[in-house]
This record gives sequence, structure tokens and C-alpha cells, in this order.
Amino acid sequence: MTALPGRPKMRGTGLLSPAVVAAETQNLRAAVATMKAGNLPVTAVGATELRALLKAEAARPAVARHRFGAVSRFLDWCHDEGAITINPCLAIGKARRPRPPKARTHHLGIADLARLWHAAGSAAEDARVSAFGPLHRDLARFLMAVPARRNEAATLDWSHLDLQAGAWTMPGKLTKNGDPHRLPLPGIALEILRTRHAAADNPATGLVFPSPKAAKAVASWSDMKAALDQAADLTGWRWHDFRRSFVTALAEAGVAEAVADAMLNHRQAATRGGVLGVYQQARRRPEQEAAMRRWDELLTAAITGRPPREAVVIPMGTRA
Repeated sequence: MTALPGRPKMRGTGLLSPAVVAAETQNLRAAVATMKAGNLPVTAVGATELRALLKAEAARPAVARHRFGAVSRFLDWCHDEGAITINPCLAIGKARRPRPPKARTHHLGIADLARLWHAAGSAAEDARVSAFGPLHRDLARFLMAVPARRNEAATLDWSHLDLQAGAWTMPGKLTKNGDPHRLPLPGIALEILRTRHAAADNPATGLVFPSPKAAKAVASWSDMKAALDQAADLTGWRWHDFRRSFVTALAEAGVAEAVADAMLNHRQAATRGGVLGVYQQARRRPEQEAAMRRWDELLTAAITGRPPREAVVIPMGTRA
């Protein structure tokens, strides 16, 4: 476990990001507990323990894949270090290894995002909902407004923000692909950030959304979602669906797919794969900023119940 942060990536260059290290550690610990292998030397872990893991997680194929993968990568490292002669995961037939789950395509329409936005406000004001307060309201709304991964938002630091320019610069060590990422912020998200910044006495550093009790990165995602489900009477969505909702709405509004894809900080995608991904390094900043302004108009219109500015029809003969 202690050597994990210093291990190089299996693909690409550099070291693993803190988010990847945390997820890998969590999956490995859980797998070891399921296999009841905590007291076994690594040389004693074999096909029997691995089959026990797969059997225990048979009903959760995605979980089984994550945990089996974490074990296999750990045992690969043990093999490279000379601690074992062969990775026992190779003894598990391909037919029995967890397969990747079908890619999720679910997304929310603008109206449903507005519904969740209002639900976040009502849940924060409901004294009966102890797991959801003003901090959780602001974090949930920020994720609806900005196409960030939830852990990127949870670890957002004031030093990463330029509130005057309206931009968020993520260091490579905090992004999933390890690439630094600059994202223009919509006005509706800037309003949340500026209000929190003023309330916190304008700090230069520190978490933007610290958990109320521990002052650490928020981790109560399941409780937050349950509160929103109940307040909005809306289920079947996941936090990551907000990112798909963002690019889908922009595509419907006429924004180029490559621009929206760049805003998600995707490295290997259809719009930047192969040779194009190597040679084409333009980030198309002006187009990203224009796309974010359009997104701000669409989401604000849905939340307030007013039509977006570009959708307002002005009768012929009427002067501006």
C-alpha cells in the first residue's frame, strides 16, 4: 500500500494520481477482506481465494471487475518485485474473469436538472434531513452546473480558482487522466463560488466544499443522492450522469462535439483518438467559453422558468 503512490502508470507516463491511489487502495482492501486473505502471505494467495472473491461479488459485476483488477495489478507488482513467481490471476480462465460492464448512456434533460437543483435547496432547508445541509446543496448544484467528476469537485481548492476570470485550473495530479485542465465556469457556478468565498472570509487556499464535521473532502455521496432522490421524487440517475447531460444538451444546442469533449478533459475519445490525438493539441478556448455561456443560459432558464435569451422570439417590426 505504501509503495502504490510511487508506482508508475501502466499506460502513459508519470505516477498515479491521488484519486486513483485512493480508489485502488479501497478496492484492494475490500478484495482482501472478501477473500479472507488478510493474514496470508502473498505467496499463499491463489486461485481458491480469487474464485471466492468472484463468487462473493457475482451479483455486482462492476464491483467484481474493479476488485479483481486491483488484486491483479497488486500481484503483478509483487511478481515484478520478485515476491511471487507468477500472478495467480492468470490461472482464472478468461470466461470466469469479470467482464467490463456495458457503457452507461443515461443522461438527464435540462428540466430534470432544474428539478434536482430545486430539490437540493428544499433538502438543505428540511431539518429532518440531517445528511444534507447548505454545504451539500452548494456541492450538488456545482456538479449540476459544471461538467466535473465528483471527486474533482470534492477536492476543489481555492488556489485552483480564478474567480475574477471565471476559470478553474485543475492540476494534473487531481485529474483522472493526469492532464492539467482549464475549464471556464458558467455564471451560475461562479455565483455559488463567490458566495462561499465571501462567507469563508476570502481564503487563498483550502477546500471549497469541506465536509461540515471533519473539514475534509466530502465522501457521503450515497447519503446526498438519497436525500435528493426523496426531495425531487426522481431516481435512476447517478452523479456522473451530469457530465453526459452537459455534453448532450450542448450538442443539441449546436456546440461542436470536439469542443464539448475537450471541456470534459477526455484524452482518448473519438474526437481526439489516434494520430489526431497526438498532433491536435488545440484547446479551442474561445469556443469553450462560448459553449459555457450557452450552457449557463440553458440551465438558468430551466431553473428560473424563463426562456433562454437565444430562444426568445421577437416579432417582426419590433425594435430592440
